[in-house]
Amino acid sequence: DTDPLTGEKFDAYIVDRTTNFIMLSANNQIGLDQKKTWWLGVDYYYLTSQKIELGTLPEMQTLNLSLKKNWENWTFKGEVRDVFNNRSRMSILNEQPNGYFSNVYQTNYSRNYNVSITYNFGNSKIKKVQRGESANDAIKSRTGGK
Repeated sequence: DTDPLTGEKFDAYIVDRTTNFIMLSANNQIGLDQKKTWWLGVDYYYLTSQKIELGTLPEMQTLNLSLKKNWENWTFKGEVRDVFNNRSRMSILNEQPNGYFSNVYQTNYSRNYNVSITYNFGNSKIKKVQRGESANDAIKSRTGGK
C-alpha cells in the first residue's frame, strides 16, 4: 500500500464481493441420415456478467459446431470452435469506492478449427458379444444366479 519511490500511502484495495450469475449450456448430436453415419454436433453456452477478484467479467457466449462421418471402422470429424468469435475480446473493469480503477483488456484467439481421423482396430462383432457376456456374468454374480 506504499509507493516505493515517493513513499505515498495508497488506500486499501478491497476485494469484498458477492455475485450472482446465470450459465446456460446446451449441446446436441443430431443424426443426419437413416444409417446414423453422418452427425452434426451443436454446443452452445452463455454466461452472464459476474464480479470476480479483478473486477467485472463481461457476459460470454460461444457456439461450437462439428460434422462427423462414420464409415466402416473410420471416423472423420471436422469442428469449428467459437464460430462467431464472441470470446476474442474481453475487458474486465474494476472501480474502487475511492475512485481508483483498473481495466484489463485481453485479446484471445478463441476460434479454432480441428480435423480428426480415427480408425478403430479389432472385430467389433466380437467386442459386442464379449461386452454382453461380461454384463450377464456381472448380473449373475450380484444376484447369486448360475
